[in-house]
Amino acid sequence: MSQKISLKKTLDKWKKTGIETTRLILNSHIYEYYCYDKIISDNPDIHIILSKTQKSKLINGFVYRNNGSIYYTQHDIDLAEFDILGLDDHGTLYWWEVTTAKTNEPKVKKKLNKKIELVYKLFDKVNFSLIVPEEIDFLNTYPKTIIPPPVYEDYYRDYYELSSDMGNCWPLKKLIDLAKPYDYIAEIIGISRKFFSHKMSEYNSHLIEHLYDIEHINENRFQYFDVRKQTLKEILIENHKMYKVEGGKKELVDQKKATAIEIRLIRKQLRQYHTSSKI
Repeated sequence: MSQKISLKKTLDKWKKTGIETTRLILNSHIYEYYCYDKIISDNPDIHIILSKTQKSKLINGFVYRNNGSIYYTQHDIDLAEFDILGLDDHGTLYWWEVTTAKTNEPKVKKKLNKKIELVYKLFDKVNFSLIVPEEIDFLNTYPKTIIPPPVYEDYYRDYYELSSDMGNCWPLKKLIDLAKPYDYIAEIIGISRKFFSHKMSEYNSHLIEHLYDIEHINENRFQYFDVRKQTLKEILIENHKMYKVEGGKKELVDQKKATAIEIRLIRKQLRQYHTSSKI
């Protein structure tokens, strides 16, 4: 039985507006599904994880989002989206990341490095490759596979229909069962304690972007460390709003963004710890 993946929303938008950027987004979707189809057919010994459009009830671990995309999430924070994942019979994770990006080098590398760091926390054996339609110079440091693109116009339809036999594919649960336990918030707390107690002089990570002064995080003003910029800044909480403070300037923090969620979760975990320690 074939599987269909919807292109209708993006296709209709491009037809209505004629915007070139929308056409390129449509082409990138087609290329990703084309590669997904080819990876399944070319790797019969690997159980590719099925892409499904369904709402997941999980809040931690691998979940489905949007049009069947696979995400790894912790406490409602999407840490990474993965294009093509598979497992062999010996527990090796096979991971292909599809990109057509020829520009925006910093953003592309940032996302890739974050995913790579996360994957190696979750699996002991990983076989990773980028999939690109042609040589892209700034991606030469990553292992890659070149898959020439199809004639995109041939696929300008409401649905992309996969032609591969899906019988050897596995459900997402197989991936969930094999992944090692990981607690993103607990790791932030642990590293933050070491950093702000001066037990480590420096810290670099692609996955964890902020460390917090845990000893003062329940106060209305406390320090945090911006890992990417390698600078100390402050968080200010006043009138039930949260701000990043740097150089005397305040920037409102979106309550739905990772920074605000991390701070709320750390405060909650610390309260629970102090409550249980008194019992």
